[in-house]
Amino acid sequence: MLPVEEYYANEMDSAIAVKAIEQLRTDLANGMDHLLMARADDKHRAEALFELYCNLAPDLFPVVVHSGHSGGEVKSRLNALLAKQSKIVVCVDMLGEGYDLPNLKIAALHDHHKSLAVTLQFIGRFTRVNRDQNLGHATVVMNVADPAVEGELQHLYSIGADWDSVLRRLSEGRIAREVRLQEIVEALKGKGDLHNQISLWNLEPSCSAMLFKTNCDNWEPERYTENLPKFDEHWYAIANEENLLVVLAVQASAVRWGSYKDLKDTNYKILIAHWDSERSALFVFSNDYKAFRAEQLVNAICDDKCELVSGDKVFNIFNGIEYPLARNLGASQIGAISFTQYFGPNVTDGLSLIEASQSSLSNIAALGYENGNRVIWGCSQRKGKVWSPQKGGSITDWCDWVKRAWDKIFDSEPDPNNLTRNFLRPVALTEPHSAYPISVQWGENLLTAFEDKVDFYFGSVPFHLYLVDVKAAGNFDDGSVRLVFSTDGWEAEYRLSLLGSSSPKGYAYELISGPEVFIKRGEADPMTLSDYMEIDPVMIYYADGAFSYNAHIVYVSQTIGLYDRGEIVSFDWQGTNIRNESMGYERDQTSIQWRWFSEIQNDYDVIINDDGKGESADLVGLRVTDDHILLAMIHCKYSESDEPGARLQDLYEVCGQAQRCIRWKHLNLTHLYYHIKNREQVWRSLGHSRFLKGTIKDLAAIKERSRTKPIRFAVEIIQPGMKVDKINDEGLKLLGSTALFIKKTTMADLAVIGSK
Repeated sequence: MLPVEEYYANEMDSAIAVKAIEQLRTDLANGMDHLLMARADDKHRAEALFELYCNLAPDLFPVVVHSGHSGGEVKSRLNALLAKQSKIVVCVDMLGEGYDLPNLKIAALHDHHKSLAVTLQFIGRFTRVNRDQNLGHATVVMNVADPAVEGELQHLYSIGADWDSVLRRLSEGRIAREVRLQEIVEALKGKGDLHNQISLWNLEPSCSAMLFKTNCDNWEPERYTENLPKFDEHWYAIANEENLLVVLAVQASAVRWGSYKDLKDTNYKILIAHWDSERSALFVFSNDYKAFRAEQLVNAICDDKCELVSGDKVFNIFNGIEYPLARNLGASQIGAISFTQYFGPNVTDGLSLIEASQSSLSNIAALGYENGNRVIWGCSQRKGKVWSPQKGGSITDWCDWVKRAWDKIFDSEPDPNNLTRNFLRPVALTEPHSAYPISVQWGENLLTAFEDKVDFYFGSVPFHLYLVDVKAAGNFDDGSVRLVFSTDGWEAEYRLSLLGSSSPKGYAYELISGPEVFIKRGEADPMTLSDYMEIDPVMIYYADGAFSYNAHIVYVSQTIGLYDRGEIVSFDWQGTNIRNESMGYERDQTSIQWRWFSEIQNDYDVIINDDGKGESADLVGLRVTDDHILLAMIHCKYSESDEPGARLQDLYEVCGQAQRCIRWKHLNLTHLYYHIKNREQVWRSLGHSRFLKGTIKDLAAIKERSRTKPIRFAVEIIQPGMKVDKINDEGLKLLGSTALFIKKTTMADLAVIGSK
């Protein structure tokens, strides 16, 4: 029961009611045939709000509807609403299933729903379009600053614009997912006692599963107890219509760090099994497969009519992966019992033994790109297990994920002769690579870190990562790569030398000029650049598609075609100083950057000048459409000469920048938002702004929308020093290599703009 005082309308209720009534009167005065609904948590609150609306707008004849009224009384009040005699209805939730009144266009939410899905479902009813009636846009009135509003509801309320469009789209996506989860949770309460112990809503299995092929007409999940090990206690839930079984067990054991009679280590074990009759498949997730004796348990519930999916077929999980780079693998020596696990650069040795038929592949995990997304897949052919270390979701998300994995595995037959051929592998560098180094990318840890949590010290002076740049500045005479770390006012040049067997590492970062660089992450102590590169090395990319780190290189075997000359835009740069790249603080209108901004300013909702040390791109453009968010990274480069030509040097750096920017596709927009926000604050302190169109608030709104809208990526190279009819095959091949890399890693097309 609510406290008695909460049955009365409070000051916030009055504010919401006044605003909603004001909107209703405005709509009616504008000829809109609208009605207002006020939503309450229960019938007591509804009666209190009804009294409030009667006092504020007696001429609009409010009615109240809830379960405390008889059927006849409810029908009479709804008829008054339908006949437009009453313009306001106060109710608990909606007016019942099947009751559809498009004129309900104003929602006054006095009490919030706790669930995003239910909130969207409720509000979504008000956004319906009926072209046969004189109806306008929907209006929602609520207290968006309510401290009870948390998480995703808070994100929704912060969007602040175009709710009709947002809610219609979300109603089809997010609501459907949460309603589906609700159906599964309710079904799991049908049999078993697990729901009395834990909230089934909060189950979040990781993306991991053992796979079984079944040959049974039905499964018998109740038989899971037949081979269940002895646990201290366990609970279960079965959803017969969903073919789901969930078992939670608790196991206590003596602590290992002392002899204590009454002290125990208590561990909770979870197992989820889902039978898919259409696929003749059983999927099992557990945080401890061994403890549950998973294979024996599956045999029991499938009446021994099942088999573990094993063998080379499991490796089909890597089908369609671009640039697959093995991170670790396990191999068994053929004809022996020995088993070896390989990590990092050592995976090359393991892959070589497998290809020489001296070892058989047991398990492998690899990083790569699939459908424009950066992914990691792993599998074990002996254990019939697949996994992907991505963020887990609900139990429905796990069911969807494992079905996709199953379909991928059974989509084609395995080719034992091609099992590892396409895997990229690092090999030791004995001499500098011959191709030109065009770009440098931060290591894995720095790539995914929030940039304000990382400091680069140039000597004793610190700078956040978002203000620091690294680039390859060609080669030294001996072929060693020249690396330049810089920020405004500071620059340090290092030589990455190969030392071979004369050094335990086989490489060294040698300071050539400038202050020594130190790197500090979070609260850790600063490390010298050389020491930090040992654990998180930068990646150097070359014109031929290969990339290296420290003393290892990865050769990419691919057919690189020439970029289609006809696809290069011949642009007239008259009035632009093609040797002046940046507009700077003062927005120099003779610069390449300003000229191109002027050309595209109507194509985007927000455009940012992110030029400078640590940039994501020279220009960043974002546009929100009905079904996606377009994120364009635009890279400008000045000409080495007053006249356009075919100079390869004009393309090296800008192609490298184009390849580097893929990180912003694979990080979510939150990372890009904070990157730009931090850099904007620096400019603001100097009296300038990086925003050429839109504001930081507009960018924040787009960031919030990206939670429910996919990102479509675009990359542009702007080089007025490149004359389209003069560029040679070497230049076209460099552009072709860049376009292929961007396409395979992001599914984006590369646009190139040159000179007439």
